[in-house]
Amino acid sequence: MKKMWLFGLAVLVILSGSGTAMSAEVNFPTKPIEFIVGMAPGGGSDVEARMLAQTSKPILGQEIIVVNKPGALYMVAYSLIKNAKPDGYTLAVGSDVPITLAPHMQKMPWAGPEEFTFIAQTGTLTNGLVVLPDSPLKTVKDMVEFARANPGKLSVAVVGKGGGGDLIMQGIAKRENLKINIVPFPGAAPCATALLGGHVTMVASGFSGFSHLLKAKKVRLLAVQKETRMDEHPEVPTLKESGYGNLVADVIHLVIGPKNMDKGIVSRLATTFKKAMENPAYVKANTDVGMHGTDYVFEDKLTAAMVQAYKQNGALIKELGMEAK
Repeated sequence: MKKMWLFGLAVLVILSGSGTAMSAEVNFPTKPIEFIVGMAPGGGSDVEARMLAQTSKPILGQEIIVVNKPGALYMVAYSLIKNAKPDGYTLAVGSDVPITLAPHMQKMPWAGPEEFTFIAQTGTLTNGLVVLPDSPLKTVKDMVEFARANPGKLSVAVVGKGGGGDLIMQGIAKRENLKINIVPFPGAAPCATALLGGHVTMVASGFSGFSHLLKAKKVRLLAVQKETRMDEHPEVPTLKESGYGNLVADVIHLVIGPKNMDKGIVSRLATTFKKAMENPAYVKANTDVGMHGTDYVFEDKLTAAMVQAYKQNGALIKELGMEAK
C-alpha cells in the first residue's frame, strides 16, 4: 500500500508540473510585449514592426509596443535584446545583417547566431544602388570610373557600418582599388534624405528607404543586389550582371529574442506572427516599403538558415580580405 501511495504521489507531482508548464504556455502573454526597432522611424524595420504589432494584437490579446532605438547598425537595439530577460516580453524586429554579416567585419557585442533566439522571418529586403534622376552616373561602370577619376569624391550613404550596403561599397572599392567616402546613417530613411538633400552622391541600402521615391521618380536605380533582376524593376541590372556576383545577397528581416527562451513561448509567438503576416494589411505595408517574398521560415528552420548565412558571409568576407582586425 505504501508503494502504491508513493507511486500515486509521484504521478500527481509529475502531472502538477506538466500542468504548470502547459498553463504558462497557454497564458502567454499576460502583459504587453515590447518590439525594439534598431532603426529610425519610417524605415522598413519600423514599418513592418508597427504593422506586425497591429495585426498580432487581436491574436495575442495584448498590445505590442514599438520602441525605436537606432544606432550603430542595430547594435543598441540588439544589445538590449541580448541582455533582456528571456520571457518573451522583450523582442526585436530587424535585419539578420548585424548577426550574420557584421561580426565578421567588425567587433560586435555578440559572436553570432548562437546568442539569440530566432522566432519568425518577417520579410526579405533587396539592397540597391540609388542616385538622383539627373545624376551623370547611369551604370555601375560609370560609378567606378567616376570614383577612380575623383578619389574620395564619391560619397555613398549606407545603413550602419558593417551592413549590406557597406559590404557592397567596400567590396567594390577593394576590388577596383578605389577611394570611396562611405557615410553610415542610422536607417534607410535618413540615407534617402541625405541623397535628396545633395549631401551624398549615392545610396547603397535596402529598398525600404527609397521604394516610395522610386515610384515618384525622385531617385533612380543603378543596380540591385540580387541573383536575378527584380520583377518590379526588370530594366535594372543586377550587381552580378555588372561584374560583382560575389556581392549578391538578400537581407532577411526577422523577429528575435534573447537566447534560452522557452520553446512553448517561441512557438506561441511564431504561430501568432505567421497568422498576422497573412493579413492583407501586413502584406500591403511590407510591399509598399520594398519587402518581398512570402515563403517565410520560423523557429528551428530560421535558426538553421541564420547559422548557414553566418558561415557563408564569413567565407565571403575572408575571400574579400575584409575581416575584422
